[in-house]
Amino acid sequence: MNVVQTDVPLKQRFYIYRGVVLHQRINAAKDDQAYWDLKNTPVVTMALPMLISLPQTVFTTLGTWYDVLPPTTYPLPQRDQNTVLQISLGVHLLWTAISGSQALCDWSFDGGAHFDRTLHTVIDKTDDSSVNGTDVTSWIKVSGTNPQIRISARQYAGVLGMTVAGTQTTAWPALQSYAVISDQGPLPAP
Repeated sequence: MNVVQTDVPLKQRFYIYRGVVLHQRINAAKDDQAYWDLKNTPVVTMALPMLISLPQTVFTTLGTWYDVLPPTTYPLPQRDQNTVLQISLGVHLLWTAISGSQALCDWSFDGGAHFDRTLHTVIDKTDDSSVNGTDVTSWIKVSGTNPQIRISARQYAGVLGMTVAGTQTTAWPALQSYAVISDQGPLPAP
């Protein structure tokens, strides 16, 4: 089969088969034009997600911010635009309070300027591991190739004694808390 193909849009392409010129279908020209429109679109390189084991954090004073994740560098590929990062927390809490106790905790990804508030209740206290946890997700805008991520938390109200189960929590190793940072790509130019 003798096929001649040129690097032009589909509506102008033709193939020669046994001396007969075969033109492409006209309806396929729209799909081919979409291909050429996307062909020169820049490829966006995404950074791999980062899974971080959180350290143990004890809330000893109401209203005081504690670093649940100390400043951590998340390397990004070179970009001209700002980047959106998704940060997700999977936190397990130990608590010395008795059944029926309630507390409010705040979780911040920007040093306390904005925060998410969670309610925690001890339903049936049998031991420290029976206390519930929380999952919190937030998105932040960063610039540069080495942004620093820091997560802060505080016990805002309630009976003191809450602890984020972390890397130093040897009595309950299955309750390790984690943070996941993932690159959501560059923000489009305004």
